[in-house]
Amino acid sequence: VVLLDEHDRPLGWGRSRALAQALVARLGDRRRSNRTRSTQRVETAVGPLELQALTGRTAHRGWLAVGITTPLPPDDRLLLNHAVAVAVLLLDRPREVEQARAAVGGTILGLLLEHAPSSPEMVRHLTHLGFTVDSAVRMVWCRSTDAVVLADAVQASLASAGIPHVLQSAEGGLMVLVQDRDTEAVVAAIEGSAQDTGQRTGLGISGAVAAELTADALLQAQQAGEVARDERLRTARFDELTLGAVLSDLVVRERVQALTRSALAPLLQGDDDVLAHSLQVFLEHNGAWESAARALAVHRHTLRHRMARVEELTGLDLDVSRNRVVLLLALATRPQRH
Repeated sequence: VVLLDEHDRPLGWGRSRALAQALVARLGDRRRSNRTRSTQRVETAVGPLELQALTGRTAHRGWLAVGITTPLPPDDRLLLNHAVAVAVLLLDRPREVEQARAAVGGTILGLLLEHAPSSPEMVRHLTHLGFTVDSAVRMVWCRSTDAVVLADAVQASLASAGIPHVLQSAEGGLMVLVQDRDTEAVVAAIEGSAQDTGQRTGLGISGAVAAELTADALLQAQQAGEVARDERLRTARFDELTLGAVLSDLVVRERVQALTRSALAPLLQGDDDVLAHSLQVFLEHNGAWESAARALAVHRHTLRHRMARVEELTGLDLDVSRNRVVLLLALATRPQRH
């Protein structure tokens, strides 16, 4: 017998701690995708196990896993059902406690967003809310016409599923911090909650980062959310954004432009844009002479002559990758000529 809480952490076991840990490792993904089923039977290395969902008044509270090798007689089945009822009574929490827990989570998230990186002491508070120590996290940003209503619905959905999270409503949307491994389940929960509350949303999902970089994750998620809005996507992931999407943020674009303008200035003195255009094509082809020359419809020797002229005017060696990055950013953010 193994008793697990809503975050799949073992609270007690009948034979050994090693058995409990093996069960958690073996069944974690399966339980997470089948939480709506009250009873599940799963084969493991220690034999067949029957999982009984522990469902409280408002949320999923955990699992009672029992090793059963033969069908239970009626008396034993009655005893198991009684054990499930007792476990639910022990683990269930009043609504007021749930609300306080959610409020604490929102406070922790707010403090994590104040600094990047956050202090280890602040990050450790996440473990009290079900997060695993040193687990990678992602931020999900959701645009919303009524963030408070959506926050309540998402909170209830994630609590019912026993998924560790902290969330907070903000102007124009909702931010939800989750463990990397739970991202897809959380996205599905948010989309379901949005549909239930009659809201149309677009989600931005950050990259996977260490918990102390939560503030960075929010910026990534919001940037991805802007792309989802502009391109009318249901979700956009920061990991998949192109350079153009990253630079679509006006503040970022203006800052990059200010920092790289001087590098490109020598190529833009006159009306002739040949060198700048040739440089852009060369860089977009990763410095491959043949393919870049074909794209420009010129001989590769002509292209080499032009790139030599670029190096002469800018003073930047194109064989140095950092110089290429600076010039590519300058070209990507330069004002368009009309």
